[in-house]
Formats: sequence, C-alpha cells, structure tokens
Amino acid sequence: MLKINELLWYERLGESSPYWFVNTVTYEIENIENIIPQLDISEEYFITYCYDYDYLAFPVVDSNKIAKDFLVIFNNRKVSEYFKKLDEKDFSSEFGRIFHYGPAHDWWISYFYERKKEIFIKWCKENRIPYML
Repeated sequence: MLKINELLWYERLGESSPYWFVNTVTYEIENIENIIPQLDISEEYFITYCYDYDYLAFPVVDSNKIAKDFLVIFNNRKVSEYFKKLDEKDFSSEFGRIFHYGPAHDWWISYFYERKKEIFIKWCKENRIPYML
C-alpha cells in the first residue's frame, strides 16, 4: 500500500531526477537509476514498456498550472494581471520570487501540496493502487 505523503516526498525529489516509478506488485517507490541496471535494458525502452515490468510512472505534476489556479483563488486583480503578461519561464521564476516569503507563501505551499495530494489520490484510484494518507 502506498503512503500518499511518501509519494509527495519522492515526487519533490523527482524535480531534479524525474523518473520515479511504483512497483505495481510490491508498491515500492523506485528511481529509474536503480531499476535499469537490474533489468539490463535501456532507459527509453523501460519508460515505454514499464508496465510490462510491473512498474508505473509517477503522474506529472504541472507546478505552473497549480500556480495559475492558485492565482485565481488568491483573488488579487493586480497580481493576476501582472502574471498574465509573463511567458512560462518568467511566470515560474516570478511566482517563486513573489510567493517565497510572507503570509501568502504559507497559503501557497498549503494549496500546492493539497493539490499534489489530490493528483496522487486520483492517480492511485485510476490505476487501482491501494493507498493511505
């Protein structure tokens, strides 16, 4: 059984090493760097056929989409207008800069992890993976 909090922790690590998988038999979380040598296949082949080896790739979490959704509930027209003018790269860096400190930061972090948790729960349900919070 997967623990959602562990998934969130590993996914965060995945931002620098994005290839995390769940073994669909043991429900263990593993990194592709540990799986490939055991199977003696290429990384590309494994990514394409991971399910044949009883693995499932972590869901993709689009941090910018979550940030844009947050801006809607943040409900500050001036801030929203500012971010609408930015391209994706600038959006990401500016969002981090503006929401890195202060009371809005706590609200953002809480919102972000709650949304990530929802994504992982949905992913577990869609893939019939037992989980607990």
